[in-house]
Amino acid sequence: MGSSLLFRENSKGETPLHIAAREGRIDAVKYLIDCAKAEGNDLESGVKWVTVMLGKTNKVADTALHMAIRSVSKNRSVVVKMLTEENPESSNSANNAEETPLYLAAERNHCDIVSEIVTTCPPSAYGGPQGRTVLHAAVIRCCEVCVKAICRWKQELTTKVDKNGWTPLHYAARFGYGAMVKELLDVDQSVAYLRIADNDEKNTALHIAASGGYEGIMTLLLTRCPDIWEMTNGKGQNILHIAIENEEQNVVKFILGKPWHTNLINQPDEEGNTPLHLFAASNNSLMLDLNTLKQNSDFNAFNKNNLTPLDITKDSDQYTRGRISSILRAHSLIDYIDGTHPCPSKFIQDERGAGSAQINPDYQIWNTQDQALMTLLNATLSQTALSHVIGYSASRNAWLALERRYSASTKFNILQLKSSLHNISKGKDSIDLYIQKIKQARDSLASVSILIEDDDILLYVLNGLPQEYNAFKTSIRKRYENITLEEVYAMLKIEEQTIEFVL
Repeated sequence: MGSSLLFRENSKGETPLHIAAREGRIDAVKYLIDCAKAEGNDLESGVKWVTVMLGKTNKVADTALHMAIRSVSKNRSVVVKMLTEENPESSNSANNAEETPLYLAAERNHCDIVSEIVTTCPPSAYGGPQGRTVLHAAVIRCCEVCVKAICRWKQELTTKVDKNGWTPLHYAARFGYGAMVKELLDVDQSVAYLRIADNDEKNTALHIAASGGYEGIMTLLLTRCPDIWEMTNGKGQNILHIAIENEEQNVVKFILGKPWHTNLINQPDEEGNTPLHLFAASNNSLMLDLNTLKQNSDFNAFNKNNLTPLDITKDSDQYTRGRISSILRAHSLIDYIDGTHPCPSKFIQDERGAGSAQINPDYQIWNTQDQALMTLLNATLSQTALSHVIGYSASRNAWLALERRYSASTKFNILQLKSSLHNISKGKDSIDLYIQKIKQARDSLASVSILIEDDDILLYVLNGLPQEYNAFKTSIRKRYENITLEEVYAMLKIEEQTIEFVL
């Protein structure tokens, strides 16, 4: 076969070797390599034709090695070995998506190929999209075998950051991958002290674990790096700030059970807010009482707005109602919401008390005033408070809804419902029953005017899946912004059947 045929391209810029590699055709790959060798060297450059052929790229800059790694053929690994042994330099080529062959292999959990490339091609390029490295890909895929092989090959990748400033450890903490955290710390414990580089918040892995409610990962980080609890992020927040801000009940209790927690309770962030300020501002959505905290807590510490935690506590439960009451009294409208000026009958009654078709003028006056009051309420309420009165047409009913929402019993109930949603896991349940439980918990919260966005529900669904679904979770997180709960449910059903078949 002449060189012109070896390099003939189809409409996608693919050569015969691209196609043979993609299809896993060992015989065809071997034949094409033998033909290229027989052609000898390019007369102009002196480079071997086989080297030129293996380095040839298609219209998206994929080499035959890229195609082989993506192949679904059972011969994939054999073809990759043939290509890398023939030309180790081909592993250094990145395509238009910035994917190197090594990155592609790790992203697809092809542990044997990762091992082959790092062994056969020692100087291999390791980059991927968004500045991520092959180690980022292996950690995000939660592949222990790949992570071990990559760290033995190039240990310094543990400290490399992507374009978002995240190290592999940051991702391991974000997704709750305890095994990945352990592997990375075994290689280099110092990475636990690195903050997210290109981010205003500049969180450490411990901050990230606290925000996600991952006590196990926090324990692992604190065991390996006992002084890491002292670190603050870019906003001056410690891990107790983060846990309270994210309403992570169990993490807050975990921190308060540590002997060093007393150093965190009174520590101000850049706005002067201590964790107590954040707790006081949370409407007690966490099941903690300020009075139950340790005696050395400073309830009189001022933030930059000259407010103490006690000032905020007094405001938080009654702020919405008090603010509105003042406005209504100023407009002489308080009687409408406290029940002293009830709605008159809509129709005029005759002498016998029977209704008529004639509208009551008093009702018209009252209704006009009440609707003006509803307009005032809607203009005055915050977005959060406004969500609790949607659907009410009368000011009295809207007011009662606010009172119910801000009552102590309702707040406790909301906490219980949130905790229930957070703790749902698939376990041995079917996907149908698992999703049903999550939807029921969401509906229960909606009944007390707490609306959970679809994106958040999706996170709860993923976090509650067992380890055998790790590959599925990773693939969903990559397209997180473009997927609905219904689509995830359908894919979970397929994944469930696949796992049952394998097991």
